[in-house]
Amino acid sequence: MLADTTAAASAATAHAHAALARRHPDRFTDLLWYGAVELDPTHLVVWVLLAGPPEQIPEWRLTTAEDDSEPDVHAMRRLVVEEFERVGWPSASSLRVGFESAERVAAGGGRHYFR
Repeated sequence: MLADTTAAASAATAHAHAALARRHPDRFTDLLWYGAVELDPTHLVVWVLLAGPPEQIPEWRLTTAEDDSEPDVHAMRRLVVEEFERVGWPSASSLRVGFESAERVAAGGGRHYFR
């Protein structure tokens, strides 16, 4: 068990953010996470915000490890999972990683869009 799940989630997302920005500069906009991880790490949800017309990005798209319908999205999800594995996150391969339009999130109140 991680001693400080909040710090681990913050570290993993910071590293994933940098890597996504480097590898997917035209598509990636931002990364955020939420969840009561101090109670249970399975409460974690990570969102990757994508650039582009909102009508071309499915709303509230939660992915799984088996979801390879879009190679870029699959690669971004894998990168996020790898960063959580690196910090020792329990069951990192089953992380809930979602993809959403950055424009839609901004219009919906930023982080409040996910509430």
